[in-house]
Amino acid sequence: AAQAVIKAYQGGGYSEGNLQAYRSYLEESFVLRDMKLYRNFPKFLETTPRVFSDYPKLLEGIMADMFVMDGEPTPALMKIMMKHLNKVGVLKIARDAWKGVRAL
Repeated sequence: AAQAVIKAYQGGGYSEGNLQAYRSYLEESFVLRDMKLYRNFPKFLETTPRVFSDYPKLLEGIMADMFVMDGEPTPALMKIMMKHLNKVGVLKIARDAWKGVRAL
């Protein structure tokens, strides 16, 4: 964006024609490609509240169970994970994951 403004300034002002370089710079960079690639992801985040509520708690619980020091051996990772995954629901998690992948 700054390059386009500088070029427009050097070209004599900020007319539509002089600012046309902005569009060119965007098209040449990763910006428009990324915006197109992730265009549906905000809607996924808006319609999947578990991303902000249940999943952080799920990960926190898994980490806490993995690293707690209570004098007992740590259970197998799969056992720890399933304990927490079942609280949210494996089917819900799979559905949200599929929905998230499709949003990309």
